[in-house]
Amino acid sequence: MKYPLLSSANLSPRHFSSLLQSCIKSKALKPCKQVHGKLLASGVDMNSLSLKSRLVGVYASCADLISAELIFQETQNANVFALNWMISAMAFNGYYEQAIGY
Repeated sequence: MKYPLLSSANLSPRHFSSLLQSCIKSKALKPCKQVHGKLLASGVDMNSLSLKSRLVGVYASCADLISAELIFQETQNANVFALNWMISAMAFNGYYEQAIGY
């Protein structure tokens, strides 16, 4: 499956936000990783708390708990959204003790 929007040279932060939201809804890991890769290559500031929270949500929704946890750990002063994603993803996937640990 091809994602023509990802081949566009100039994607704005608004486009990335929409693409990440679509990834969360689709729960399909491959396009999520493609969007994340394009985001990294674009030069967008990856230290944005809202962006990192959304990336945690992307990987959590795809049940890629390792990637979600790595991004969560990189997030300084994680907000309630990232925290909620991690707790929900851990609990939903049966990791109740880890969910309580957040």
